[in-house]
Amino acid sequence: MALAFGVAACGVPVGGGPSPIAPKAVPFDLLAPTPPNSAPASSSTQSGGHTLAVQVFLVNPSSHLTAVSRSVAFPNDPDALLVSLLRAVIAGPTSAEAAAGLQGAIPPQTAVLSGTTITAGLATVDLSAGFGQLAGQAQIEAIAQVVWTVTANLSGVSGVVFEIAGQPASVPEPSGALVSVATRADYASLAPS
Repeated sequence: MALAFGVAACGVPVGGGPSPIAPKAVPFDLLAPTPPNSAPASSSTQSGGHTLAVQVFLVNPSSHLTAVSRSVAFPNDPDALLVSLLRAVIAGPTSAEAAAGLQGAIPPQTAVLSGTTITAGLATVDLSAGFGQLAGQAQIEAIAQVVWTVTANLSGVSGVVFEIAGQPASVPEPSGALVSVATRADYASLAPS
């Protein structure tokens, strides 16, 4: 009895089991400890769901892409994984990454829409109208972020077709040429150095 009273007095909870911690309350490095240059690997979470360590590409101060690690839901459906990847890149940098000069060119209010799918090696990325408002270098950087994030993490996907609110959209390369299918090669000038 004295032992139980002593343990309770020390602040150790009596009874109950472990409780989950919200991902936002966990330091970033504990959620995705995989280094940015390693291959994605899946793991189990305490709640029984699965996560996948992925590379998300942000823009550094020299306007080149930089890979950072993220942990996303690992669904069995490739289309759902594509949606998870897009949400991760739209979320932009963590506070520490922003302090290091990394930024996201994609407007944070951009939504991933239901037309987002993978078919025959191409990812169709359907984004809300805010993405279509981008222009100039910001637009090119945002497109490069999406293309590199998608193709780096989805085996067999070699290109990205963009849609804005369900409507097909040709996108500019850094040279100014418009393409209907964007590939990493189109944005090689922004490649991580």
